[in-house]
Amino acid sequence: MNTKLLKQKILDLAIRGKLTQQLKSDGTTKDLLKQISEQKRESSSTLSSPRRRGSPSAQSEKTIIPLDKSEAPFEIPANWEWVRLGDVGKWQSGTTPSKSNSAYYKDGTIPWLNTGDLNDGIINDIPKRVTEKALAETSLRLNEAGSVCIAMYGATIGKLGILSMPATTNQACCVCNNLKSFVNRMWLFFFLMNHKQEFIEAGFGGAQPNISKEKIVSTMFPLPPLAEQQRIVAKIEEAFAEIDAIEKNKELLKTHIKQTRQKILDLAIHGKLVPQNKSDEPASVLLERITRDNPHYEKMGLDERRETKDERSFKDKCHSREGGNLLAPISKDEIPFDIPENWIWCRLGDILAPMQSTTPKGAFFKYIDIDAIDNSTCRIKAPKMIESKNAPSRASRFTKKGDILFSLVRPYLRNIAKVTENDCIASTGFFVCSPIIVNSDFCFFLLTSNYVVDGLNQFMKGDNSPSISSQNLIDFTIPVPPLAEQSRIVAKIEELFAELDLVLQNV
Repeated sequence: MNTKLLKQKILDLAIRGKLTQQLKSDGTTKDLLKQISEQKRESSSTLSSPRRRGSPSAQSEKTIIPLDKSEAPFEIPANWEWVRLGDVGKWQSGTTPSKSNSAYYKDGTIPWLNTGDLNDGIINDIPKRVTEKALAETSLRLNEAGSVCIAMYGATIGKLGILSMPATTNQACCVCNNLKSFVNRMWLFFFLMNHKQEFIEAGFGGAQPNISKEKIVSTMFPLPPLAEQQRIVAKIEEAFAEIDAIEKNKELLKTHIKQTRQKILDLAIHGKLVPQNKSDEPASVLLERITRDNPHYEKMGLDERRETKDERSFKDKCHSREGGNLLAPISKDEIPFDIPENWIWCRLGDILAPMQSTTPKGAFFKYIDIDAIDNSTCRIKAPKMIESKNAPSRASRFTKKGDILFSLVRPYLRNIAKVTENDCIASTGFFVCSPIIVNSDFCFFLLTSNYVVDGLNQFMKGDNSPSISSQNLIDFTIPVPPLAEQSRIVAKIEELFAELDLVLQNV
């Protein structure tokens, strides 16, 4: 369920008069405006002192003439009228007092709202302050509590807020003060929310998107009788509350599903997701055969493969396991949990081919950078096509289909993904895992587990961009099941994950 679109549909129905019934007892907007105008004239005639043209009092006495319905953008009920936003209140923008004058800001007590403070709701927190001196000497205006604010510039065009306190604003924010008695504040707010896309489209055409105060006040505004405004607002708020509850439950469900996925992976790497089969070739035998027959192990010593600075001899830093294969020893202290008898503990570097460097070839190449990873799904969104002559210096990790990329920078962000096509070059910000004695999908699920990610996070160094080293991954201790069991584990994980995905799709 797309709750955002659902809310938009509700607002769209509301401003067309299709969300609630029209009642004869409400009267008509035209009669209401006429009655208010007559009351204003009567009140004005009793005043002895003249009013300066353009003064607030004079503006408040202005007669509002409904617009011709033939010019309206859509049809509204017969007892509604079209007016302009400029008719419903006093609209004004603010300013930014000179930053070079500290007297305008130091020890200020008056809230000064910027468009970044707008939250499409009630604004209770405005961190920036200006002084009484700034209010007195600049074009700042103090807006009353309850005023409706809308952003006019840049990326925040159409963003809204309702002041819970008197406040000033900068020049990018337009505020409706002194709302007329025939307009419900929330009706205005919901109309502006519904009209956001039109404001955005109206803002294009200049160097910076800008809807301006003039565009706002000239906007046509559908005006129901006041009683119906109140019923519509109540209906919208009721519907939005139900949608928010659905959204909250949806987010809660997403959290539970995320936790369930990790529980599944945790069971998998503990050997508890699928039953063991005595006929499976033990992982120790597999490991022995691979270390004996794989050319990577024949062509280089373990010290080179591990990139260690330790100058001890190959035999001194290896130990003999069952079958005679030589691997770096793993102490009992390094084993965090028990695994089935036919599994084996080894280091991540023991099941991977060494990383390879490469350079771009041809006019263009496919480049996978850190931001190409969607860490919510652990997938590559799309490799970037880059001209080889403009290749960044970090573009040097050779990859092939089936490799797993593990980000060395901020590993807690889980920028981990499986390479799904050949001829891609990855950033040096990744460790490229090329499995040689394990199922590639099993390796992927292992690397995305909390056991690996949380375990590697403890090695992070640096403040601005905390990272781990390739050696941290190479030395990390991992459990390896028999190859046949790896396949069964992968099949079970994929089956369970597909069921969880189906649950989310039907929410």
